[in-house]
Amino acid sequence: MRQLLSAENDFPASSVLHYMAINGCKTVVIENPYVDKGHLDSYSEFYSRMFREVNRFTTRMHFFSEAFDEYAIARELLVGRRVYRDKALGYLGFSVIRPLPAYKIGRTVIAPPPLNKETEFILGHSGFSVNLSGLALKASGFPFMQQDTEVSCCATAALYMATKSLSQRFNYVDSTPAQITALATRFSVETGRAMPSSGIKYGQILEALRAMNYAPNYYCPIHSPREAQALIYSYLESEFPLILLLYSLEQFEGHAIVTVGHDLKAREALGIEATLSGILGEYRIGTYPCYSRSEWVEHFFVHDDASGPYRRISFCSKGDIEDLCLKLIASRKEKRRYKTAFHKKFDEYPCPLIIEATSYDPKAKKFQTRHIPFLLMGITVPLPPEVTLSIQRVADVTAGLLNLIQASFLIEKSPVGNGQIAVLPQRGVVLRPFLVLSSDFKSSLRDKRKRLPWEVELVYKGLNLPRYIWLVEIYDLDAANDFNSDTVCLSGEIIIDPSARPYSKDYMAVHVLNKAEKKGFLWVNRNGTDFLTPPTEIKNDRGHSPLFRSFER
Repeated sequence: MRQLLSAENDFPASSVLHYMAINGCKTVVIENPYVDKGHLDSYSEFYSRMFREVNRFTTRMHFFSEAFDEYAIARELLVGRRVYRDKALGYLGFSVIRPLPAYKIGRTVIAPPPLNKETEFILGHSGFSVNLSGLALKASGFPFMQQDTEVSCCATAALYMATKSLSQRFNYVDSTPAQITALATRFSVETGRAMPSSGIKYGQILEALRAMNYAPNYYCPIHSPREAQALIYSYLESEFPLILLLYSLEQFEGHAIVTVGHDLKAREALGIEATLSGILGEYRIGTYPCYSRSEWVEHFFVHDDASGPYRRISFCSKGDIEDLCLKLIASRKEKRRYKTAFHKKFDEYPCPLIIEATSYDPKAKKFQTRHIPFLLMGITVPLPPEVTLSIQRVADVTAGLLNLIQASFLIEKSPVGNGQIAVLPQRGVVLRPFLVLSSDFKSSLRDKRKRLPWEVELVYKGLNLPRYIWLVEIYDLDAANDFNSDTVCLSGEIIIDPSARPYSKDYMAVHVLNKAEKKGFLWVNRNGTDFLTPPTEIKNDRGHSPLFRSFER
């Protein structure tokens, strides 16, 4: 432990130990020597060529919330039962410690810090099978690792973390850091050689993802924090981690992190004005505004190889980020010079954010938090090849469909504003678009507290769907502020084919309802046309719980 905290860049080590402490860790089991596939591959590709010997073996630390000694673990090993003992022993996860003088944290899967299960979510985490001398355990969390600055850089670490999670959940390609660096640099290496690594550019990141059979989307530039939040939220809700490419306002260089979760706060608590906007905010559905669910997000959770796992980030204003940066500079002359450089860089990347980093201060003998300023340069999303319709196109299709419904059908029979008839909730609609496996979507229909009307459920179960679907849940503003899974009630949903033509209004099914009159309408598009087919009227339609993944994740 002392060696970890004294190593160069001990932020990740501090955060791992900090989270284990607040998760109630009482026992640490040391597995030494341990053969780690990632480090062994790095040793073969690079470290074995060094004159100074680098050990090819690592150490693995296992964390438990139950207190026991070596005799207790020996008894568990001697029982010989091939069962998971993680609950009995309170298994919190593991961390591989590399035999390097600095940047020691290798492959790590640890439980996140305690979260509010209804308003804070870590998405895309998986259960990883662990074998401790024959004792079967399961670590639950989002994979983390620290760059070693020789075989891997920050972008390599971000690629590893994102694809490790996806490979575990969807059986995609699982690559080691050395393999990722080789894939990223096989066609272009600015420094002349791949290792030791001096960093990889966004084009090399995309090349590595394509070589691993992903079809990545790259978003650049990002024009505002709200645009960034809407993009990140939708793909995170789809349980696809995003790689954020940042510019450090302290180090004046690029950096890469991975998004792993977000929180939700009531709109009033966030102080958002009535004129909400987001990726869908530019559209008007008839006389109604159309909001993105991302407006209810205050913080995102990220894995940052430089500061540690499960860090909070928040988007902020230009003034806030400038004030934070100037506090770090003592000289007035340097402040003037910095201001000029800052404004020039901000004009290029007008999307500031702050990472909250916690580390252990040995002098104060306590953990302390600091705020690190960045600008968001771009967003990379590793998607499967079957998904070709981006979130912007989903926004176009959704807005077009709701406008057609507004123009053609009457749901709420009350005059609004200029005498038009309201089809959707009068105060506006809130949309939550995300990708989901169609098999999981159909399986979830029977498990809701407030189920769909049986007519709609039967139609959905009988639909011929692609492997993935875009599911757009429709909320009214009251439902958007309700984070209780027992009471929240949707106003409908839209199913969109993720492989549809990008500039059509193609859809697979639309279901909307009027809660006041308990009446719903269902459109099913079996022919792939752009026009709404005649709807089926659903009587006694009272609304239903979120169709896939309620708030209790």
